[in-house]
Amino acid sequence: MSARPDSAALRYDRQLRLWAPSGQAALESASGLSSQIAKNLVLPGVGQVTIADSRAATESDAGVNFFLEESSVGKYAAPEIARLLSEMNPAVTCTGMVAEPKDLVNDVPFVARHSLAIAVRQPPDVVDALATTCAESHPPIPLLVADSSGFTGLLSLCTPELCLVEIHPESFVDLRLTRPFPELDEYVDSFDLDALDSHERSHVPYVVIIRKALAACDKVDRAAVRAAIDAMREGVDQENFDEAVSALAQHVWRPLGSSAVPANVQQVLDLVGQRRVDTAFVQKYGVRNARFWLFAAALGRFIDSAKVLPLPGAVPDMKAESKQYVKLQSIYKAKANQDISKFEKLLDDVLADVSLGRDDVGIDADSVRTFVRHAAMISVVPARRWSDRLHAPRLDAIKTAFEDPVNPPTVQHYLAYVAARHFQSTLGRFPGESDAVEQDEADLISLCSSYASTVGVTLDEQSAQLVRKACQEMPHFSAV
Repeated sequence: MSARPDSAALRYDRQLRLWAPSGQAALESASGLSSQIAKNLVLPGVGQVTIADSRAATESDAGVNFFLEESSVGKYAAPEIARLLSEMNPAVTCTGMVAEPKDLVNDVPFVARHSLAIAVRQPPDVVDALATTCAESHPPIPLLVADSSGFTGLLSLCTPELCLVEIHPESFVDLRLTRPFPELDEYVDSFDLDALDSHERSHVPYVVIIRKALAACDKVDRAAVRAAIDAMREGVDQENFDEAVSALAQHVWRPLGSSAVPANVQQVLDLVGQRRVDTAFVQKYGVRNARFWLFAAALGRFIDSAKVLPLPGAVPDMKAESKQYVKLQSIYKAKANQDISKFEKLLDDVLADVSLGRDDVGIDADSVRTFVRHAAMISVVPARRWSDRLHAPRLDAIKTAFEDPVNPPTVQHYLAYVAARHFQSTLGRFPGESDAVEQDEADLISLCSSYASTVGVTLDEQSAQLVRKACQEMPHFSAV
């Protein structure tokens, strides 16, 4: 019998699946925004949060930061924020470091101790240095860059190659009606509709109805299949036949109109040959990344053999007699378990080819089952250097954002944020923090126009808004 989960595991079940109990986050700066970010890590139960800042808290800071008290004024902000955050969840270790973020970003051992780095309201040179350190860590560490101004906010994620498995889809259902397996067809053939009375016929699972309709059609088109289903009806009060018609779009027409291997999966399989997963790869990129590519290699071999993806095994609700529904579930579950067993054998072959064991990359039964269950949803987001966002932006994406019918205000704000950061880096302060507001506005607009000149963007209104707000944080908006 498996051990009962402890109270912490029960309380933070969803968060632990995302973070794991040892998750650690490092935040650069002790601002109102960073405090709100830290709060949203502390409450779910992340293992440790470190806040780094050398500034003393001012009355202005206390006015915009819910995690600074009146008594905090004059004291170092980072330890004060950490103290108050700890009160929200004693199970989390909150540390406030009195240190300049710019002095820590090149400290590889310090950065490498964390699972995530977050740079809040930092100048470009600090973010650039931190991004480089995160990218060169073994394994690489994701970097989150956050900022807020008035009623707008900026959130950028800079990650190493991101391998996605669990994307929480709405449904795992794949009934395989257009690519059936022998056990399913045997189940369908066990039904003789002509021998059933009206009650029995009205409780035939729609899986059976659709498979029989497809078998009856010389040419599988919408009209023919619908006609075949209607021909099997007896009377109008047969909900299972209505369910069959409703299920055609998802379980017949969509599979017939697409490849057995989705484009996102094929993209991953095309990259498998470029990843030589061995001990050195594990040390450089981490266990999670290595495990993904080993799974992907095994999936490629599975598809080469079966010509389809492994079956997830889920069966949706449908009108049927309990006995027949349970039998249908058992057929899909048995096929899914059969596919998992086949996948595991292929995975062991892949591991043997690269002289690795399951323990070397943290492979267990749960991780295998999770990957196989999500096999149709896997994807890879390629890594992109942080510096490329400023020095080699994706101009086509920016141009598209300004064209109708898209035309969102978000891109304008992003470019205005970039200009404001250059302003801060050059003058050591944010635009609007001096009395020369008009001059700041002119300088910021000039920076904005210079950066956006390649796409012909004019951002006077957005720039002026940033100046008028003086890049001030609003605690209620930061909390959002």
